[in-house]
Amino acid sequence: MDFFSFGLNGIYLFFLFLSFYLGRKSSLVKTQKTPDNLISLNTIEGRKILLESKLNQDYLLLSCHHIAQKNPTFCGIGSIVMALNSFSNLDRELPQVGICLAFTQDNIFNKQVNQIKSSLKITLTGITLEELKQIVQVYQIQARVVFSSEIEIDEFRNLIVDYLGQSNSFVIVNFWRKTIGQKGFAHVSPIAAYNYEEDRFLILDVARNKYPPFWVKTQELWKATATKDLASMKSRGLLLLRYKHH
Repeated sequence: MDFFSFGLNGIYLFFLFLSFYLGRKSSLVKTQKTPDNLISLNTIEGRKILLESKLNQDYLLLSCHHIAQKNPTFCGIGSIVMALNSFSNLDRELPQVGICLAFTQDNIFNKQVNQIKSSLKITLTGITLEELKQIVQVYQIQARVVFSSEIEIDEFRNLIVDYLGQSNSFVIVNFWRKTIGQKGFAHVSPIAAYNYEEDRFLILDVARNKYPPFWVKTQELWKATATKDLASMKSRGLLLLRYKHH
Protein backbone atom coordinates (compact mmCIF):
# COMPACT_ATOMS: atom_id res chain seq x y z
CA MET A 1 0.00 0.00 0.00
CA ASP A 2 1.50 3.35 -1.03
CA PHE A 3 1.51 6.41 1.24
CA PHE A 4 -1.33 8.11 -0.66
CA SER A 5 -3.64 5.10 -0.30
CA PHE A 6 -2.75 4.76 3.35
CA GLY A 7 -3.51 8.45 3.87
CA LEU A 8 -6.94 8.17 2.29
CA ASN A 9 -7.76 5.03 4.26
CA GLY A 10 -6.55 6.69 7.43
CA ILE A 11 -8.80 9.71 6.85
CA TYR A 12 -11.74 7.42 6.06
CA LEU A 13 -11.23 5.39 9.24
CA PHE A 14 -10.84 8.55 11.30
CA PHE A 15 -14.18 9.94 10.13
CA LEU A 16 -15.83 6.53 10.52
CA PHE A 17 -14.65 6.40 14.14
CA LEU A 18 -15.65 10.03 14.69
CA SER A 19 -19.18 9.46 13.38
CA PHE A 20 -19.54 6.36 15.57
CA TYR A 21 -18.30 8.29 18.60
CA LEU A 22 -20.63 11.21 17.94
CA GLY A 23 -23.53 8.83 17.40
CA ARG A 24 -22.84 7.19 20.75
CA LYS A 25 -22.34 10.53 22.45
CA SER A 26 -25.51 12.03 20.97
CA SER A 27 -27.61 9.36 22.66
CA LEU A 28 -26.39 10.69 26.00
CA VAL A 29 -27.05 14.38 25.29
CA LYS A 30 -29.36 15.92 27.85
CA THR A 31 -32.44 17.81 26.76
CA GLN A 32 -31.53 21.46 26.24
CA LYS A 33 -33.47 24.39 27.67
CA THR A 34 -35.84 25.87 25.10
CA PRO A 35 -34.78 29.48 24.38
CA ASP A 36 -37.18 32.21 25.53
CA ASN A 37 -38.05 33.19 21.95
CA LEU A 38 -39.37 29.68 21.26
CA ILE A 39 -42.36 27.96 22.87
CA SER A 40 -42.09 24.29 23.74
CA LEU A 41 -45.05 22.10 22.87
CA ASN A 42 -44.56 20.48 26.28
CA THR A 43 -45.82 23.62 28.02
CA ILE A 44 -49.39 24.73 28.69
CA GLU A 45 -48.88 27.66 26.33
CA GLY A 46 -47.47 25.41 23.61
CA ARG A 47 -50.41 23.01 23.79
CA LYS A 48 -52.86 25.92 23.80
CA ILE A 49 -51.33 27.31 20.60
CA LEU A 50 -51.70 23.88 18.98
CA LEU A 51 -55.34 23.51 20.03
CA GLU A 52 -56.12 26.97 18.67
CA SER A 53 -54.27 26.34 15.42
CA LYS A 54 -56.44 25.92 12.33
CA LEU A 55 -53.61 24.21 10.47
CA ASN A 56 -52.67 21.21 12.58
CA GLN A 57 -53.73 18.20 10.50
CA ASP A 58 -50.10 17.38 9.68
CA TYR A 59 -49.31 17.28 13.39
CA LEU A 60 -51.97 14.61 13.90
CA LEU A 61 -50.34 12.50 11.17
CA LEU A 62 -46.65 13.16 11.79
CA SER A 63 -46.79 12.84 15.57
CA CYS A 64 -47.83 9.20 15.19
CA HIS A 65 -44.53 8.58 13.42
CA HIS A 66 -42.32 11.00 15.35
CA ILE A 67 -38.91 9.34 15.58
CA ALA A 68 -35.45 10.27 16.81
CA GLN A 69 -32.66 10.57 14.26
CA LYS A 70 -30.31 7.61 14.63
CA ASN A 71 -27.11 9.69 14.56
CA PRO A 72 -26.08 13.37 14.36
CA THR A 73 -26.18 13.52 10.53
CA PHE A 74 -29.46 11.63 10.00
CA CYS A 75 -31.88 14.48 10.75
CA GLY A 76 -32.81 14.68 7.06
CA ILE A 77 -33.32 10.93 6.73
CA GLY A 78 -35.34 10.80 9.96
CA SER A 79 -37.53 13.64 8.66
CA ILE A 80 -38.35 12.04 5.30
CA VAL A 81 -38.98 8.68 6.99
CA MET A 82 -41.60 10.41 9.16
CA ALA A 83 -43.21 11.94 6.06
CA LEU A 84 -43.18 8.69 4.06
CA ASN A 85 -44.89 6.85 6.91
CA SER A 86 -47.48 9.63 7.20
CA PHE A 87 -48.63 9.63 3.57
CA SER A 88 -51.93 7.83 3.07
CA ASN A 89 -52.43 5.23 0.31
CA LEU A 90 -48.79 5.26 -0.73
CA ASP A 91 -48.87 3.52 -4.11
CA ARG A 92 -46.16 0.95 -3.44
CA GLU A 93 -45.36 -2.01 -1.22
CA LEU A 94 -44.03 -0.78 2.13
CA PRO A 95 -41.01 -2.45 3.73
CA GLN A 96 -41.87 -4.88 6.49
CA VAL A 97 -40.61 -4.28 10.03
CA GLY A 98 -41.59 -7.20 12.23
CA ILE A 99 -45.33 -7.57 11.79
CA CYS A 100 -45.71 -3.95 10.62
CA LEU A 101 -45.22 -2.27 7.26
CA ALA A 102 -43.20 0.90 7.64
CA PHE A 103 -40.15 2.83 6.54
CA THR A 104 -37.21 3.06 8.92
CA GLN A 105 -33.90 4.89 8.82
CA ASP A 106 -32.38 1.60 7.66
CA ASN A 107 -34.75 0.06 5.13
CA ILE A 108 -35.25 3.34 3.25
CA PHE A 109 -31.85 2.60 1.69
CA ASN A 110 -32.77 0.39 -1.25
CA LYS A 111 -30.53 -0.01 -4.32
CA GLN A 112 -31.76 3.20 -5.96
CA VAL A 113 -31.34 5.30 -2.82
CA ASN A 114 -27.84 3.94 -2.25
CA GLN A 115 -26.91 5.13 -5.73
CA ILE A 116 -27.94 8.64 -4.69
CA LYS A 117 -26.12 8.54 -1.36
CA SER A 118 -25.42 5.62 0.93
CA SER A 119 -26.12 5.44 4.65
CA LEU A 120 -22.37 5.45 5.35
CA LYS A 121 -21.73 8.56 3.24
CA ILE A 122 -24.58 10.41 4.95
CA THR A 123 -23.20 9.39 8.34
CA LEU A 124 -19.82 10.81 7.37
CA THR A 125 -20.77 13.93 5.41
CA GLY A 126 -24.47 14.67 5.93
CA ILE A 127 -27.00 15.28 3.17
CA THR A 128 -28.36 18.24 1.20
CA LEU A 129 -31.96 19.17 0.43
CA GLU A 130 -31.42 18.27 -3.23
CA GLU A 131 -30.24 14.78 -2.24
CA LEU A 132 -33.23 14.34 0.08
CA LYS A 133 -35.45 15.38 -2.82
CA GLN A 134 -33.94 12.70 -5.05
CA ILE A 135 -34.44 10.05 -2.36
CA VAL A 136 -38.16 10.71 -1.85
CA GLN A 137 -38.67 10.77 -5.61
CA VAL A 138 -37.53 7.14 -5.64
CA TYR A 139 -40.76 6.46 -3.73
CA GLN A 140 -42.97 8.33 -6.23
CA ILE A 141 -43.25 11.45 -4.07
CA GLN A 142 -43.51 14.82 -5.82
CA ALA A 143 -40.79 16.98 -4.29
CA ARG A 144 -39.64 20.55 -4.65
CA VAL A 145 -36.72 22.35 -3.00
CA VAL A 146 -37.12 26.04 -2.20
CA PHE A 147 -34.04 28.03 -1.19
CA SER A 148 -34.98 30.73 1.29
CA SER A 149 -32.44 33.21 -0.04
CA GLU A 150 -34.47 33.33 -3.26
CA ILE A 151 -37.82 34.24 -1.69
CA GLU A 152 -39.18 36.89 0.67
CA ILE A 153 -40.74 36.11 4.02
CA ASP A 154 -44.36 36.38 2.78
CA GLU A 155 -43.78 33.80 0.05
CA PHE A 156 -41.95 31.62 2.57
CA ARG A 157 -44.93 31.71 4.91
CA ASN A 158 -47.51 31.23 2.16
CA LEU A 159 -45.74 28.20 0.70
CA ILE A 160 -45.65 26.39 4.02
CA VAL A 161 -49.24 27.33 4.89
CA ASP A 162 -50.40 26.12 1.47
CA TYR A 163 -48.81 22.69 1.95
CA LEU A 164 -50.00 22.38 5.55
CA GLY A 165 -53.54 23.03 4.32
CA GLN A 166 -53.53 20.26 1.72
CA SER A 167 -53.98 16.55 2.29
CA ASN A 168 -51.03 14.24 1.60
CA SER A 169 -48.57 17.13 1.66
CA PHE A 170 -45.71 17.76 4.08
CA VAL A 171 -42.96 20.33 4.62
CA ILE A 172 -39.41 19.57 5.72
CA VAL A 173 -37.31 22.54 6.85
CA ASN A 174 -33.52 22.92 6.87
CA PHE A 175 -32.37 25.65 9.27
CA TRP A 176 -29.42 26.92 11.30
CA ARG A 177 -30.10 26.32 15.00
CA LYS A 178 -28.03 29.21 16.34
CA THR A 179 -30.15 31.75 14.43
CA ILE A 180 -33.18 30.81 16.51
CA GLY A 181 -31.21 30.70 19.74
CA GLN A 182 -30.70 26.94 20.00
CA LYS A 183 -27.47 25.06 20.59
CA GLY A 184 -26.11 23.26 17.57
CA PHE A 185 -25.62 23.92 13.91
CA ALA A 186 -27.49 22.88 10.75
CA HIS A 187 -30.63 20.84 11.29
CA VAL A 188 -33.60 19.32 9.44
CA SER A 189 -37.05 18.50 10.79
CA PRO A 190 -40.70 18.42 9.65
CA ILE A 191 -43.07 21.37 10.12
CA ALA A 192 -46.28 20.12 11.69
CA ALA A 193 -48.62 23.10 12.23
CA TYR A 194 -49.14 26.85 11.95
CA ASN A 195 -50.97 29.30 14.19
CA TYR A 196 -52.15 32.47 12.40
CA GLU A 197 -52.59 34.62 15.51
CA GLU A 198 -49.12 33.80 16.84
CA ASP A 199 -47.53 33.64 13.37
CA ARG A 200 -45.60 30.61 14.55
CA PHE A 201 -44.77 27.25 12.98
CA LEU A 202 -44.48 24.03 14.97
CA ILE A 203 -41.26 22.08 14.38
CA LEU A 204 -41.33 18.37 15.24
CA ASP A 205 -37.65 18.12 16.09
CA VAL A 206 -36.15 14.73 15.18
CA ALA A 207 -33.35 15.31 17.70
CA ARG A 208 -35.87 14.24 20.34
CA ASN A 209 -33.20 13.81 23.01
CA LYS A 210 -32.10 17.43 22.53
CA TYR A 211 -35.21 19.58 22.01
CA PRO A 212 -38.93 18.89 22.31
CA PRO A 213 -41.27 20.08 19.52
CA PHE A 214 -41.31 23.87 19.54
CA TRP A 215 -43.13 26.88 18.09
CA VAL A 216 -40.99 29.43 16.24
CA LYS A 217 -41.91 32.81 14.76
CA THR A 218 -42.02 32.91 10.95
CA GLN A 219 -39.50 35.76 10.83
CA GLU A 220 -36.95 33.82 12.86
CA LEU A 221 -37.43 30.58 10.94
CA TRP A 222 -37.10 32.34 7.59
CA LYS A 223 -33.82 33.95 8.69
CA ALA A 224 -32.55 30.59 9.98
CA THR A 225 -33.27 28.97 6.60
CA ALA A 226 -31.69 31.79 4.58
CA THR A 227 -28.25 30.90 5.97
CA LYS A 228 -25.67 29.33 3.66
CA ASP A 229 -25.15 25.57 3.44
CA LEU A 230 -21.46 25.06 2.68
CA ALA A 231 -22.12 21.56 1.30
CA SER A 232 -24.35 22.82 -1.50
CA MET A 233 -23.07 26.43 -1.55
CA LYS A 234 -26.71 27.51 -1.57
CA SER A 235 -28.97 28.68 1.22
CA ARG A 236 -30.97 26.35 3.39
CA GLY A 237 -34.71 26.23 2.88
CA LEU A 238 -37.70 23.96 2.41
CA LEU A 239 -38.39 20.53 0.97
CA LEU A 240 -42.03 20.45 -0.15
CA LEU A 241 -43.54 16.98 -0.46
CA ARG A 242 -46.77 15.86 -2.07
CA TYR A 243 -48.22 12.49 -2.99
CA LYS A 244 -51.10 11.90 -5.38
CA HIS A 245 -52.59 8.40 -5.42
CA HIS A 246 -52.76 6.98 -8.92
